[in-house]
Amino acid sequence: MKKSFYLIPRSVKWITSSFCVILLIIHVFSSKINLDWVSVGLLGFVLFPWFIHLIKGVELPGGTKLDFGPVQQATAETPAPSSQEPIKPNIDPLSDSHVIKTLKTLWKYQQEYFSDDPVKRWTFKVIPPAPGYGDYLSSVAILYKAGYITVHPEKAFCMLTNEGISFCKENTERIMSSHDIYHF
Repeated sequence: MKKSFYLIPRSVKWITSSFCVILLIIHVFSSKINLDWVSVGLLGFVLFPWFIHLIKGVELPGGTKLDFGPVQQATAETPAPSSQEPIKPNIDPLSDSHVIKTLKTLWKYQQEYFSDDPVKRWTFKVIPPAPGYGDYLSSVAILYKAGYITVHPEKAFCMLTNEGISFCKENTERIMSSHDIYHF
C-alpha cells in the first residue's frame, strides 16, 4: 500500500465522478449537441481521480512541466535481517531531538497503519530540498547504527526494524511526549 500527497481517497473519487456524470447528463440532454468540449472535459474529470496514480507528470505547450512528485510514504514487508550485528550507540539516542522526531514519525504511523500486523512496516523519507533534510539524515544514521531502523537500498525509505519496534514499545512515553513530527 503506497500513500502520497496525490493519492485521492475512494470516497472523493466517487463523489467527484458522480457529480461530473450528473453534470454531463444534464448538459447532453439540455442541449441538442451530443458531444462537445464541455462533455469531453466532464468525461476527463470523471476519469481523472481514478487514473491520477498512473501519471508521473505533465508537460504543457511552451515547455511548462508539472511534476506530481515522488511518493513520500509507503509500506514494506519485514526488513531482511542485517548481515552484521547492529552497533549499539554508547549514548542515549533519545537525547537528540531529531532522532526523537524521526522515531516518533515512524512509531506513530506504524501503530496507526499496522498495529495489528507485525510483518508490515510503514516507511517514509525526506527528500533533499526539504527544510531539515540534514537533521533527518543525521537522525537516520544514528538510528541505523543502533539497529533500530533500516533503509531501503534503492528508494531510501526508512522503516523500523524488529529491534526498533521493541525499543519504541519500551520508550513510547518518551518518544510520544515530543511535539515535533514529520507531517504527511
